[in-house]
Amino acid sequence: MNLALNQQVILDSYFSYLKVAEGVYRILVDRKYCNTELIIGNEYAAVIDCGLGFGDLPAAVRALTDKPLILFNTHSHIDHIGGNAQFGIPVHMGSEDIEAAKHAEYSSFREHLMENRIHSLGPDSVVGMDTHEFLHRGPGEMVPCEDGEVFDLGGRTLKVFAIPGHSRGGRAFYLEEEKILYTGDAVFACTLCFGPGSSGRKAYIEGLKRLQHLPFTDILSGHYIEPFNHAFIDKAIHTAELADFETGIPLPNPIDSNARVCFPKDTPPTPEIIERIRQGDHGLDNKVWAVVLSSPE
Repeated sequence: MNLALNQQVILDSYFSYLKVAEGVYRILVDRKYCNTELIIGNEYAAVIDCGLGFGDLPAAVRALTDKPLILFNTHSHIDHIGGNAQFGIPVHMGSEDIEAAKHAEYSSFREHLMENRIHSLGPDSVVGMDTHEFLHRGPGEMVPCEDGEVFDLGGRTLKVFAIPGHSRGGRAFYLEEEKILYTGDAVFACTLCFGPGSSGRKAYIEGLKRLQHLPFTDILSGHYIEPFNHAFIDKAIHTAELADFETGIPLPNPIDSNARVCFPKDTPPTPEIIERIRQGDHGLDNKVWAVVLSSPE
């Protein structure tokens, strides 16, 4: 699979898309951020994750399909559920994450996002938005989505796998016919397994090992355009198993003062990487192998 930003097709001022296969799309916001997946079957279309909530995501989806929709969230974080309520239909989410999503207070964070957006892209970047609605929008109606469930879209099926770690109720979705595994934020080179609602190292490793045995050819994750493969999972498991909490680099963040970016002892971070972490960079371009933990477990 070869995906690149120069292949994207523009939908409107917010959204564009990349075609993965016939009837399978990645929807991007601001021409670069990928946090919504669309899979069109003969009877239904599945939407996986609904981004931060900027723009009119339902209209973007409807530009690509008129099939009845089934909505899914890989987990309960705001950058994946922000557009849920725009659709007006229930969203399937891991049962362990539903309460966290219901009781989260995101208005101040959304205000910060809007200020950053205007600062980075200018006032035209929020033209047409109902600011009050955006700031106070809820997570939508959520229904449990459990490990082992299979959703038949008509000629295409999505099978659900529990993948805790980044969040307790994390879910991956396997599109068997295309051999694509959708993982949200559960599988990165530097995966975040810290703070309230996370599951920590042990659960993360167990979930990765379950995914390792699936016959997928490509992983499509949240945020990153390029697909991952089995070797990526293998490396993630190796990193999580050998990551050393005691020598981890403290990560400045507003969520958990105990968070550390932890590296395997056989691949310590360079001085440049240490400085980036001290400045609050936890993503590390998805090129540096580590895991962010709040405790050794």
